[in-house]
Amino acid sequence: MPASLDLDVYHVVRRLEQSNNDGKLFQSVSAAFGAIKGSNSSLSRQKKRPLEESLFRVLDVRRLEQARDESDDSEAAIDVEEPETKGEERFLLNKQMTKHWNVAPAATNGEQPAKKKRRVDVNGNGEEINTTMAASEGATTVSTPKEAKDGNKTTDGSKLQKKTPRALPFDVESQIDRPRLGGLGDVYAKVEFDLRLLLNAPQCFNPGHERQVGALLTGPSEVGKSSWVRSFAARLDVTLIDVTRCLLDFERMEKNIGEAFDAAIASAPCLVYVEHIESCLPRTSDARQNDQLQRVLILWKKQMQRIRTQRALVVCIATAARESDVHPSLLKGGYFCIRATLSVPTVAEREDILRKILDVTEVDEQLDYAGLAWKMEGYVGGDIMQLVQRARQNAACRRYATLHPTNSTEYEADTAAPWDGTTPSPIDFDVARRLFVPTLRREGFTPVPDVAWDQIGGLASVRDQLAFSIVGPIDHPSLYKQHGLNRPGGCLLWGPPGCGKTLVAQAVANEAHASFILINGPELLNKYVGESERAVRELFARARSSTPCILFFDEFDSIAPSRNGGSGSEASTRVVNTLLTELDGAQARLGVYIIATTNRPDMIDEAMLRPGRLSQHIFIDLPSATQRVDILRTIYRTRHKAAEGDAHAAGLAPLEGIARDERCRDFSGADLSGLHHKAAEFALRRYLARGNMNAVPEVIDVQDWEAALAVTKPSVTKPETYRKLKAKLGGA
Repeated sequence: MPASLDLDVYHVVRRLEQSNNDGKLFQSVSAAFGAIKGSNSSLSRQKKRPLEESLFRVLDVRRLEQARDESDDSEAAIDVEEPETKGEERFLLNKQMTKHWNVAPAATNGEQPAKKKRRVDVNGNGEEINTTMAASEGATTVSTPKEAKDGNKTTDGSKLQKKTPRALPFDVESQIDRPRLGGLGDVYAKVEFDLRLLLNAPQCFNPGHERQVGALLTGPSEVGKSSWVRSFAARLDVTLIDVTRCLLDFERMEKNIGEAFDAAIASAPCLVYVEHIESCLPRTSDARQNDQLQRVLILWKKQMQRIRTQRALVVCIATAARESDVHPSLLKGGYFCIRATLSVPTVAEREDILRKILDVTEVDEQLDYAGLAWKMEGYVGGDIMQLVQRARQNAACRRYATLHPTNSTEYEADTAAPWDGTTPSPIDFDVARRLFVPTLRREGFTPVPDVAWDQIGGLASVRDQLAFSIVGPIDHPSLYKQHGLNRPGGCLLWGPPGCGKTLVAQAVANEAHASFILINGPELLNKYVGESERAVRELFARARSSTPCILFFDEFDSIAPSRNGGSGSEASTRVVNTLLTELDGAQARLGVYIIATTNRPDMIDEAMLRPGRLSQHIFIDLPSATQRVDILRTIYRTRHKAAEGDAHAAGLAPLEGIARDERCRDFSGADLSGLHHKAAEFALRRYLARGNMNAVPEVIDVQDWEAALAVTKPSVTKPETYRKLKAKLGGA
């Protein structure tokens, strides 16, 4: 019974390995037992205890077979093709099974094919000879080295088949061309210097001190981390071994990584490279991944400790999107002492990258590098490369349209005229830029608002304050630093609704041309414990990676309510604590500027309004009569750009009288915008009533404004409440 059951289990396990387990061995009896129970095999009805005992023996045999197969995969292995019958397979399986039963194996009958054994003997002349002996007959066949060499044939004339050498599970590059990189700053120079000391000048270190063995590069996607690694290897003239694939094969990971580090030590000085280490060794709280993670961590630390102990000229350099995504144990113990963050390139760095990518001979003379770099706000190196490729594609399309003005899709390559020197023009770049979404935009960054100060009326004093506290430090950081103003500012814009607080923040971001992230209050809140705090930390981490950056919090009172009144929940309290930590805690906030808006500053936690955080409070009140005139004229100019000459003057003429009308008292900017909308509707109705669609459009005249005033009321009912609150809180 056990022999027949084991044979059945053996064949079923082999079949399930191929169908359910991607050809891999089952790692445990429970895994194989579950697979059998979930199948339609008759074994699923077997009792648990006998089936588990049989699985234990079968899995042991499968491991022995795998070990035998792996040993046969060596480069020097030679396998003679010999036919095997089904009876011989059963004989081998029975023989291996009996080792687990502690009984003597059954003797085979004379009909069983003879097993062959091979040994190497040495003749009297010192030459090696191959001896093949049939175990059942004792016959010996001898082949001389000459006979074995001639055609690699056996005595019966069949050829010997050599196994194909197994491909290396890692990539080795010994001679790397230097990539053309632009925008390299002090961070690149510092990392290169540290690596040069470790790999090319080990004599500069005290032999009694531990060596640094790792470097970690972090930064947004497509920022150029992999290009930096290749550039380091090329400039230092060292071997680069990429072991990323080793971490993907979990079954052979230990063997593959060991071989990779053996090769690195043998070819020292050498860089061992791991791309996206956070995907292989992430920070996770999932208990299901703990066993696998611990195995990988122990293996990785063992190899890095091996480099340190042997003082080998090898440095492991890894890349990740964020340092917080990497397993914390890797960041301890001195494994990755060299750490650098690649930031989003500045305007000057983007221009340098653009010049490095574009060949001088293929550039249109009218191309303005500085102007194009200024328009590519938030672009990283990979984005700039893709933009150049799209511009080249647009230039090729123009060339094709010139050759085929009839828009024919038929194009004969052999009759085409040679390239005439068509190069990407500024228009090609503008078209490519309008259709391209940069990496940071896809990761949550907001495009720089297309709102200029000439589109906002009546807020000249607010503009001056924000230009001094936000725009000035971004445009002239050294000047502010010389005067001791090296800490980023934070501004709170508050006042009645509809007074232009959001427009002001957008205009500041446009004028400063900094990275811009818009956060609406409820976006950061999450019902799961810890998720809101994590969202706040990731938000500031993104901002720090793309400095200068403006974080704009709309409806800030919903994010940071007061913790003293008891109105806030426990979750909101944790969010406030995290915000306070990010604003003035241990994490550097250099280059990150905060603008927040609210209608109720008294509901915001007092700690958020102290110096060093949101210390500048700017009150935006309802506009005065003079400001209403300026706002209404700005609205008209912005929305009637096509009006020219007398029509434009006729439209502007009644605006001052309308804005100073007593019925417009306590109108906010939003109310004035709604007033214009209503007046434009009445003008359109008069135009449609004429019945002539080819006539000149009507100008908004006094009767339209009067009709609009009759149906428009102020939206702010108690403006004095905000003025009393200003007197209580103080501020600008």
